[in-house]
Amino acid sequence: MRVLHLSPAIPWPANSGGRICVWNQLRIDARFAEVGLLTFAESSPDQATVEALQEYCSEAEIVRRPRALDGVVGGARSLLTSTAMNLAKYRWPVFSDALKGFLDRWSPDLIVAHHLHMGHYLPEVRGTATILREHNVDSDLMARYSETLANPAMAGFAVRQSDQIRSTEARLCPRVTRCLMITSDDEGKILEMVPEARTAVLPAGIDPADYREIPPPLDVPPLVVAVGSLNFRPTGEGILYFAEDVWPRLRRSFPGARFRVIGECPDALRRRLMAVAGVEVTGRVDAVRPQLEGAHVFVVPVRAGSGMRIRILEAMAHQVPLVSTTIGAEGIDVTHERHLLLADTTEDLARAVTRVIKEPVLAQTFRREGRRLVERTYSIAALAPVTERIYRRAIAEATEAQSVR
Repeated sequence: MRVLHLSPAIPWPANSGGRICVWNQLRIDARFAEVGLLTFAESSPDQATVEALQEYCSEAEIVRRPRALDGVVGGARSLLTSTAMNLAKYRWPVFSDALKGFLDRWSPDLIVAHHLHMGHYLPEVRGTATILREHNVDSDLMARYSETLANPAMAGFAVRQSDQIRSTEARLCPRVTRCLMITSDDEGKILEMVPEARTAVLPAGIDPADYREIPPPLDVPPLVVAVGSLNFRPTGEGILYFAEDVWPRLRRSFPGARFRVIGECPDALRRRLMAVAGVEVTGRVDAVRPQLEGAHVFVVPVRAGSGMRIRILEAMAHQVPLVSTTIGAEGIDVTHERHLLLADTTEDLARAVTRVIKEPVLAQTFRREGRRLVERTYSIAALAPVTERIYRRAIAEATEAQSVR
């Protein structure tokens, strides 16, 4: 079996949720198939990236996409085509040409497009099974995000973007062999919107062997951590909310406590975060694990989102106790007070973090049960046979449909 993946960015280094998801999917697929990759990139990859791709991909091709033109190109195409701006900026004829060439020389049995960003290339394909791998329901993600915005103009723009994305989802989903969703919640949303869509659910996964245990912290002022790319608005907004609204309450209870924010962060957001006493911002780091050393609690204060937060799987694999909003933990089969604590209000979040810090038995339960959940349900080894069945079914259906024509 040959499987070609279309990605909006080179998935290595796997330093964001989206890249981790794509990277680990390549690793899963390489267990039972020959893997190809066609991806956008802002610049040519370094040798380490090339070698990483070669480990799992028998063939990979990179199409340059100048990010500096995103605003101009995306805005113009959005106005001309009524396509959402964040989708329109990925529409490049050079990628269509590269895809045609890849198909001619490699003849894949299945094409997997990651996100709607890349899904619009799938209708160009004839005679090959296609899967739209939806990491989120993007229209729902944007609609939820609009509800968190205080600025009416920005909220209105987000609503318009949500409507445009929904139109794209409704148009594209029936045209692919399978819509492959991250969660059953997302599957339900797509089927409500597009009843004729053919769907399946495959959660994101990680390799637990990549994540060594982080020992319980010493009896020192607490360290609370959050991880994510703050360029992604729901992540940045959620962490800012925690820093400005929840964190001061915790500092009153734990003088000297630190809140460490790990991940790429826009300058304006960094300044606001650093203005809060006890907050540290690392920016992008080569390795997350050293930044988690000594952490008492890993927080996921997301208030808008869809899909699943792969950082939760990573925290559980590292055995760092978790506190998350309900939205933050969506799509992961966790149980409150067994794997983590769920909390949604400012008061409840502060109370939950306090509990984990003060109750070592509870924290140890989260460490043990979280790691066990990842190994049994969300590991690459567990997901590989599920993935192969979904792929083979899609290929069979596409072959049958082709023979009927």
